[in-house]
Amino acid sequence: MAYPERSVVTVLVVDAVSSTSRIASVDPDDAQLMVDDVLAHIRHSVERAGGLLVSFAGDGGVAVFGWPDSLEDHADRACEAAWNIQHFTGGDSPILDPEKNEVQFRVGIHSGLVGLRHLELERGSQIDLVGGTVHLAARLEKSAQPGQILLSAETLELCRLDFEHTARPDLAILEEINSTVYQLSAPPKRRRANDALHEYAFPIVGRDMERAILRKSITRNSHAKAAFAIIGEPGIGKSRLAAAAIDEALSQNAVDRLLVYRGDVQKRTTPFAVFRSLILDALKLDEQATQSQIEAAFCDAGFEADGGGALHAILLSDGRSDSAQSGPRLSLKQIAQGLVDIFARLALKDRTLLLLEDLHLVDPESQLCLELLCGGNDGHALYLLLTGRPEAAFDAQQIADTVLRLEPMSRDKMRLLARRLWTKNIPDELDIEKALDQADGIPFVLEQLVCSVDAQGVDPLQSIPQGVQSMIHARLNRLPRAAKHCAQSLSILGEQVELDFARKVLGIGTEELMANLAQLNHLAITRVISGRSVRFCHAIIAEACQNTVPRARRKDIHLTAIDVITATYDDLGGQYERLAYHAEAAGDDRLALEYLSKAARGAMKNYAGKSLQLLFDRALDCIDRIGEPAEEAFVDLTIMVCTTMLQLGEFSKMHDHLPKVLALAKKQNRTNQICAAKCNLGMVDWFEGRYEDGIRTVDEALQMARELDSLPHIFAAQHLLAVLNHAMGNMDEALDFTRDLCQRLSGDLETKRLGAAGIPGAISHAFLGWFLIDIGAYEESLQHAQKALDISRSCKDPYTEVVALNALGRVLIMMERTDEAVACLETTMDLIEQHGYDAPKPHITGLLATALARNGRAEEAIERVDDCFRKALHLRTGRLEIYYLYAGYAEALFRSGAVERCLPAIDQAIEIGRSINNPGLIVQGLAIRAKLAMAIKSDSPLIQPDIDEHRTLCDRHGFKQLV
Repeated sequence: MAYPERSVVTVLVVDAVSSTSRIASVDPDDAQLMVDDVLAHIRHSVERAGGLLVSFAGDGGVAVFGWPDSLEDHADRACEAAWNIQHFTGGDSPILDPEKNEVQFRVGIHSGLVGLRHLELERGSQIDLVGGTVHLAARLEKSAQPGQILLSAETLELCRLDFEHTARPDLAILEEINSTVYQLSAPPKRRRANDALHEYAFPIVGRDMERAILRKSITRNSHAKAAFAIIGEPGIGKSRLAAAAIDEALSQNAVDRLLVYRGDVQKRTTPFAVFRSLILDALKLDEQATQSQIEAAFCDAGFEADGGGALHAILLSDGRSDSAQSGPRLSLKQIAQGLVDIFARLALKDRTLLLLEDLHLVDPESQLCLELLCGGNDGHALYLLLTGRPEAAFDAQQIADTVLRLEPMSRDKMRLLARRLWTKNIPDELDIEKALDQADGIPFVLEQLVCSVDAQGVDPLQSIPQGVQSMIHARLNRLPRAAKHCAQSLSILGEQVELDFARKVLGIGTEELMANLAQLNHLAITRVISGRSVRFCHAIIAEACQNTVPRARRKDIHLTAIDVITATYDDLGGQYERLAYHAEAAGDDRLALEYLSKAARGAMKNYAGKSLQLLFDRALDCIDRIGEPAEEAFVDLTIMVCTTMLQLGEFSKMHDHLPKVLALAKKQNRTNQICAAKCNLGMVDWFEGRYEDGIRTVDEALQMARELDSLPHIFAAQHLLAVLNHAMGNMDEALDFTRDLCQRLSGDLETKRLGAAGIPGAISHAFLGWFLIDIGAYEESLQHAQKALDISRSCKDPYTEVVALNALGRVLIMMERTDEAVACLETTMDLIEQHGYDAPKPHITGLLATALARNGRAEEAIERVDDCFRKALHLRTGRLEIYYLYAGYAEALFRSGAVERCLPAIDQAIEIGRSINNPGLIVQGLAIRAKLAMAIKSDSPLIQPDIDEHRTLCDRHGFKQLV
């Protein structure tokens, strides 16, 4: 199946003004002559600039620049063609209508992503150009006045040359297109040699080592000949580094004269194009000079037009070395040497620095001239500085004495560059880091991102800047068809792909695949890793390649990938997320949801909490797209992940989903899921301090669990009733519920998961240990905490280990075994960091702060708490967790000497306890505040009320008195 092409190009739409009225009443032959002249003029102007006239109707047409020929400067070329159409440059005469009036044109230019394909019609092949880019170019043409050229901001952004333009905010079309429109007021200005020094607004960032090497090389060779090449991938800063080196050389008087030539894709097949241009420039002529003008200039310079020499063969024959000659035919090397001699006589009179950019776009004959120029010892002082892409590395080695390969810049240097580049719409630190990720060490990409932000006034970091896409698409379009399709397919499969998988999806042999990859490596698009996989050199290259692949082809590639994966692996356990990615991309949401659900189970089994978050979000997107048929899957998936999501701090998300889950479970009449949903709602109520609501909900769940005779549901409901009663100060109920669970979950059941997020046997012992602390049974508490830890470690369950260590650290603090408490709680923090358990982190941080403060490490304790606040983790957890954070903070502040801050901190903790009516927290807080107040001012009248309330609550609820 033949798919259309997609690429960022520039589209030019042109139409002759009032042509219908001009020919309405004239003889058809005269009308035809005028139309033929118009179309010939348009075609000539377009093709001379390197474009392609893809369609024409009547007396106008549509031209594309940048396809099928690969042109990175397609926007400049389109503007050049537009100017030539309007102004009849290059010796063209104005076109006259049958009444001898001059014909004028309207031109519109716009750049962007288009779809392109060859249509096979009865009259032959025709290129079809489709997409919004074409439509907008046409709208610009219709909005132009006679003789005007209108272009969009997107085109202007891609232009590399400078030209005069005027903003046109008065146009009605601005309401239809999301772009600024400009009027072209003068032809593009070709760069002069010194432009290399003035096109950068800021001093160069980084590249200190490379600059030092160039500086030393130029200084050392300022009175001899030397050649140096800078090789690197597009956008890495070759031209920027060369400009900095030239600026230093001129400022230090290391050279007297600067010559510049930039490689031209349109001339890379023209023999000796570089030296023809350099010699004409030395004669103060341009490429449009006639033969008589060239002969005259040479005579003035003291040369004779020798009909048998290089001068005649190349310069006087318009670049055609096989033209008729009056003398003997010269060899290629003789012609090259002749041109080198002419160039040296004309241009190398002083110490000269010749910058030749884009060696990969230089014709082979000119490369031979460069070799001869650098290899000869004719007494001329010349420093040749070359730049080129990786595909020119071999050619550079044949010419230059030294080849310097540029690597991507370090992140620190890129960050410095970002801060220099951003002048307005400065993003926050997170967006700067995001831009640095996207730029991946390539300065040009970062500059384009900054320009996009500044131009749009919005965050464009979700997409690739058009300038970057255009550059990558041009490289891609230079590839042979098979290699291009290989790159496109790989971009759909991922940033890094196993070679065997790629071969199977592409349906080709190993030898053909490696041949394609060799070509991709040559253009620095991909690289093979350890002979086993292929990786794109940068993520942004992969993304830009993806944008060239039509939707139908993408779908076929993804479906093929699914077939290959399922046929390759007997056990798909580790492949579900990968399969889900391909199913989503292929548009099969039901299949994707099935894979995502299986991947989520695997993530829970492997304690991969952060991965579970991403999988759940992707599954919810699929469910939204599927609608009602996915309601059962929504219920099952949400209940499955709920506990883990709460551990990760996703309270607001689950608070939104659980009521809907309960309503749907009732609608579906699924008792087990109704019970589970009620338990999860009760858990949220416990975290958020709504204890009475939680008890009512979980009481109903326990009744249902007993009717179902389901031990997993009984554990979930009974455990939640225990913690809810404990939070309300109902110690007898809390202890009874938990002791009963410890007895039930013994023997073989002690290490069973029972579908829970942790190990129920260990969790029950851990919470029993916690509850026993409040009544002062420290030794028994220690035994249960240690039992919970032993079970969790035997099962290698990190979340249950966190719960067990929490209980153990808590009782060690109360037993004043602070060294052990610190070690225990530091281990807990390591597990929390490792597995992303954000919800308990403030709680454990507060306990650790207490232990550290009592162990003489108060400053460290304060830093840990401050870090928790800086990361806003206290906003992603329950009220109980925040209480312990403030309580630990208060002790640490006091022991560090910040006594004026410690009482407000413990006040905040007590207020949290009161806000959720948790007597256990209030009791602990009052005891801490009373002790701190006594230490600060023993006769404070505030102490006794706290002691009295503390003792009253302890008597009422059976808590151990702490003061």
